[in-house]
Amino acid sequence: MSLLSYDGSIEGLFSVIAVVMEEELEPSAICAAEKMHCGDLFAQPRHITTDEERVHALLQKLKPLCDRRTFRQILYVYFSEDDEAALLICRYVLLLLERNAPVYSDLTHPVVNRFHRLARKVSRECHRYQGLLRFEAIRDLDDEVLLGCFAPDHNLVALLMPYFCERMASEAFILYDIRRNFGMYHRGGDVFEVCFPRQTRERLRQFHRLHVEPDRFEELWRRYFQSASIESRYNPRLQRNIMPRKYWSFLTEMSGE
Repeated sequence: MSLLSYDGSIEGLFSVIAVVMEEELEPSAICAAEKMHCGDLFAQPRHITTDEERVHALLQKLKPLCDRRTFRQILYVYFSEDDEAALLICRYVLLLLERNAPVYSDLTHPVVNRFHRLARKVSRECHRYQGLLRFEAIRDLDDEVLLGCFAPDHNLVALLMPYFCERMASEAFILYDIRRNFGMYHRGGDVFEVCFPRQTRERLRQFHRLHVEPDRFEELWRRYFQSASIESRYNPRLQRNIMPRKYWSFLTEMSGE
């Protein structure tokens, strides 16, 4: 059994899987280099350098066995940030290659079952934020930028960007994860990584809010939300089940609740 580390990228992880295949290793843990707390505390990790040729060769082997959904699920598990996510992906890929056939329907297998449960958790949170993310206008020098802040359980920024880039192609906007202090900035079809050191969502609002009647539009949205509700069918318990309280602080219509 061995402890393997990589640079934290998805390419780095696939390089690790390629080495595991070539050398017939049985890793006890696979961790990003900056997260070496996982696995055996006293084990000496072996760092695997990212190798694009190995990655390409492995992907070519996987293409006949994986549809787009499977590759998407691999990304979901990768961005889950679960301590065992990398090892789980490795075991899932090795199982695919061992059987030389899709394995997604074999839910009785512990690796497949765990893989799908973790992917489903991330997928559900991702889908939820597609509807719950709210944007507000801020100033970027002389330009208007839409800022969408959130604090997801999993690392969703890269997963959500394609969805919002397609629907807001003409807008300059930032998706910002305040829990991980990381975001992505879209402008004119290009996407850049951004980071605001020591600045929370509230500080961004305090220093960068537009003064072009932002409160008026927020108030109109709150009024619409209230007028659309049916008082006789008000069910706060059901509301909390469908939309947990942890999302409320980022929702314009729920401010003050």
